[in-house]
Amino acid sequence: MYGLYDIDGILRFTGSDRESCMAYAELLDIGLGDYCLMDLPDSKQLEIKRRAKPAQGHLHQAKNNN
Repeated sequence: MYGLYDIDGILRFTGSDRESCMAYAELLDIGLGDYCLMDLPDSKQLEIKRRAKPAQGHLHQAKNNN
């Protein structure tokens, strides 16, 4: 995976190969001296676990101390 960064260091595009990043730069008319290609490390997808919804009638309500 490669990333195309502009001269301000902002990631503008990620692609599976260098050629796709360079094609993106060419498409937007970004000159060779105006971007940097970086080899990005492989990332792992994180699994998001959801809490189970409480059954009806088992909701906990805050106690009113007034």
